[in-house]
Amino acid sequence: MANKVIGSIPYSLGLRPVNPGDAESEKKIGATLQERECITLAMLAKHMADHGTPFTHGVIQGVLTDMVSCVIELLKGGYSVSLDGLTKFYLGAKTELVDTVQDFNPATHIKKLIIRSRVASEATTEVNTNVDYEYVMTREEQAAAKKAAKATLPQAETSDDDDNDNQGGDTPDTPVNNKPDTA
Repeated sequence: MANKVIGSIPYSLGLRPVNPGDAESEKKIGATLQERECITLAMLAKHMADHGTPFTHGVIQGVLTDMVSCVIELLKGGYSVSLDGLTKFYLGAKTELVDTVQDFNPATHIKKLIIRSRVASEATTEVNTNVDYEYVMTREEQAAAKKAAKATLPQAETSDDDDNDNQGGDTPDTPVNNKPDTA
């Protein structure tokens, strides 16, 4: 099955520190990729079924659902799991620090297990080819534009419920209000 391009990758620009973690660092312009939406397991199964496979959406979703629970089971058994050409899943841990080896009790001091993944180098190569980009406003700019538009409406048509439209998402950058030349 050949990978087809189904759209462009949205991005915005903002000021970012040259040395991350150093608040006093010089800032330069950098791109932040923006997410259109999160594709759920059911949506992925439908997308895969639409690629002409002999398997139905339901069969694919069932296999993927079983895969997720099996990957978690294997990770909890101390294994890593590689999805060839895509990623390798493994566990990480947040732990409380102690003074000596004898003081460490995993049941007490391992506070959180985290599923991590490492992108396979072949996947990186595949992702970097045949890509289109689309400049979009940052979430902060979108919220400001919406607020400005609401200010022009008669008061009866506006609602305070819409004031928190920024649904999260990473916007650690300071927005830049001009689109780059893409000619």
